[in-house]
Amino acid sequence: MFRKTDNDLWLGLEYEHGNDSAPILTPQKSSFICPTTCPTGVTDASLSFTNTLGGRPVAGAPVETVKNFNTYSWRAEWAVADRGPHSWVAMVQGNGTKQDYRSGASAERSLAGVYLRYFYMRTYGFYASYAHDFKYKYTRNGTTADFGHNNNKNITLLWNPAMNVSFHFVYNPNSTNAVFSEASLLPPGTNVPNSNTTSSWSFGMEYSF
Repeated sequence: MFRKTDNDLWLGLEYEHGNDSAPILTPQKSSFICPTTCPTGVTDASLSFTNTLGGRPVAGAPVETVKNFNTYSWRAEWAVADRGPHSWVAMVQGNGTKQDYRSGASAERSLAGVYLRYFYMRTYGFYASYAHDFKYKYTRNGTTADFGHNNNKNITLLWNPAMNVSFHFVYNPNSTNAVFSEASLLPPGTNVPNSNTTSSWSFGMEYSF
């Protein structure tokens, strides 16, 4: 909307309908080198991708096949490049999906979140995100498993001392993992905290040559 390459505002609205999506409960991984589980000593981390819609799998959830789905997404994104020593991207986004499965079950999820990525002198920076689940439910045979109204947070510290060298430190405080069990299928309208909370961190370095 600002019509400037170094300072612009983007607004987006998307809607999709179809039958070729992966279920949001159990994302599916496709590997270019390991057709099944990779053998000991082999990793396909950089040669695989996960087809996921929603980004929050449920541990122990039934494997379903999508019959049809409807999903929407909206966002407002403000991008600023090299305003003095500062550069940043700030975004607010929301999306929701409804999936019907061939088994007769269905799943729904809606969430919204904010994201900020900032760099000083293109060397020191961070990005952080926060998202809230307004709805995340799985319904089968008239009963519903409610995976709660959870918050997910992330912060990553960045240091790029050279054009081809970068360091990053990732911290996920109090992340909520959804867990499914047959006992979690209760009468509709019953809220059950089918989840556990954990924290994690990681440190990495990337070098390009």
